[in-house]
Amino acid sequence: MELKTKLDEKDLKAYEELSQKGNEYWEKEDYQACLQNCEDMWNCLPDWNSTPQAYKEAFPEAWYCVRRALNLAFSLEAKDYRFSKKEMQRWIKRAKACRFEMPERLYMIGRAYYYIKDIKTAKPYFQVAWDLTGGWALPKTERLYEEYKKLAMDKEESKVKSKK
Repeated sequence: MELKTKLDEKDLKAYEELSQKGNEYWEKEDYQACLQNCEDMWNCLPDWNSTPQAYKEAFPEAWYCVRRALNLAFSLEAKDYRFSKKEMQRWIKRAKACRFEMPERLYMIGRAYYYIKDIKTAKPYFQVAWDLTGGWALPKTERLYEEYKKLAMDKEESKVKSKK
């Protein structure tokens, strides 16, 4: 199988159609279809290891896809639907592949680790996101905001260094 090295017109069109279809699945509360839709969207993207240009060209679509899948997990938790640990780890790996160091990405990865109850790994992501933004990366409307803030502010035993 040949690696995809760029996001061509055909793949971009398929990606956009899948994105619209995902909205329909959400409205119908078909959460398993929503998750599969995120997988299908991801599969439209070029292989991250093919070329640096492929990564650069597809970053907005990749990050949108990752955010969509993670937000799906976080919002469905309240509806008693949980991603498996394996599913969440796959999306964490993809979030990490989106190497652009933005506070929102760090926060989302921390939140994903928190979701699978890996607090020790989540903590440094919350801390760096907090350090880079003075706290704005952790939305105050978040149900677990105080818990996330506590982890971000606890500097003991932390080996995290901010890029300030």
